[in-house]
Amino acid sequence: MSAGIYERKKRLFVGKKFNRLTIIGEGFLGKNHHRHVECQCDCGSKLLVRYDCLLNNNPYRDWE
Repeated sequence: MSAGIYERKKRLFVGKKFNRLTIIGEGFLGKNHHRHVECQCDCGSKLLVRYDCLLNNNPYRDWE
C-alpha cells in the first residue's frame, strides 16, 4: 500500500535548509495545529521550530 499524501510531504522537507537551519526530522503537531520540525543549526545545536515560521524566515520557537 502506498504512503498517504501526508507521509510523502513529510519526507520531502527532511534535509531542506533554511538559512542556518536544516530540517532533520518531524517534531509534533501543536494544540493550535502548527507543525513543528526538528532542526539542526550550522553550529551543531538541535531545536524544534514551527514549520510555518521557517517558511516565513522567522524561526520562532514556541513550545505551546
